[in-house]
Amino acid sequence: MRRVAARAAISAAVAVVALVVALQTMPVRHGVIVQVWLLICGAVILLRLVAATRAPALDSEPSSFDRALRSVPPPPERPPELARLEREVYLGMTGQFFLHRRLRPTLREIAEQRLRDCRGVELDSGNADVLAALGEDGWELLRPDRTEHWNPDAAGIRLAQLEQVVAALERIQA
Repeated sequence: MRRVAARAAISAAVAVVALVVALQTMPVRHGVIVQVWLLICGAVILLRLVAATRAPALDSEPSSFDRALRSVPPPPERPPELARLEREVYLGMTGQFFLHRRLRPTLREIAEQRLRDCRGVELDSGNADVLAALGEDGWELLRPDRTEHWNPDAAGIRLAQLEQVVAALERIQA
């Protein structure tokens, strides 16, 4: 703050000297010289005030508000398990091989867990409770003796059929 006051005093002294010199040497009316001098002094004062108020803002760290405005939150991460399951569903719909090797084991695991926890029966038992819980499409897909198709051109599961199986799994309750 003392530096700002010292600079302002020096600027005022220089302005007064310039005014006296201009009044003595210039053949213009004195009123015009004083008005120009006041205009210049006002401009210098404004520049000094702007510099004085701006300097602390530039030296300090940004406020939490400024940091919040600048920071962009990262997009939420998708769980890796969800991405894996989406790949299994996609691949299971593209071909029988992937249906049997990738999607079917996941669906069997879900069915085994839900049947055991909610109904107290095993999936591989094939009893009436299991058949009723899974429905015809679900049992056909998840039964233990389902044969694997080695034809690379064989179509996978249709979306409508997969939706029915998932709905049947969701309905399994105690």
